[in-house]
Amino acid sequence: ESMLAASFGTGEMANMAIGLLIIPDYIISVLIGGAVSAVLLPAFATRSEEDAHALFWQAMALNLVVFLGVATAIYLQAPYIGQLLYKNPDGEVRDALFWSMFSLPLGGASGVVTAWLQHKERFMAPAFTNVVFNAVIVLTLWFAPSGLTVLAMGIFAAAAVRLAMHF
Repeated sequence: ESMLAASFGTGEMANMAIGLLIIPDYIISVLIGGAVSAVLLPAFATRSEEDAHALFWQAMALNLVVFLGVATAIYLQAPYIGQLLYKNPDGEVRDALFWSMFSLPLGGASGVVTAWLQHKERFMAPAFTNVVFNAVIVLTLWFAPSGLTVLAMGIFAAAAVRLAMHF
């Protein structure tokens, strides 16, 4: 939070920066939250290894399709979202929303992989990856504090690194 304040202050730009961080996280929490693990863990457990593996990939594909659709729908509303968070949205706000919203499929995929890892009784990666996610954002703000688009690219990169670490 102190890095955000140092980079964006306390005005409209800060509101937009916080929105870029919160909106994808909130959408994932509302749409799938803990439900992915609650649904997939018993489903994995009752299937053969081959069928559980197939279910994993089906859940990943469904997640990607749904969250790409949600991200696209939100991105198409970028001017309106930008006006809610930032009085005079410009091209940077639209670009920032693009990168932030398209971290949604990666975040949802991380939820599916977390359920798979829990099924396999591998708990370290899911516990550790949120620290890495936040570290990537802090490093982005530290080394490239040049605006909303850079922050949003950091959010996207953090989601990609988290998913890669899960695998």
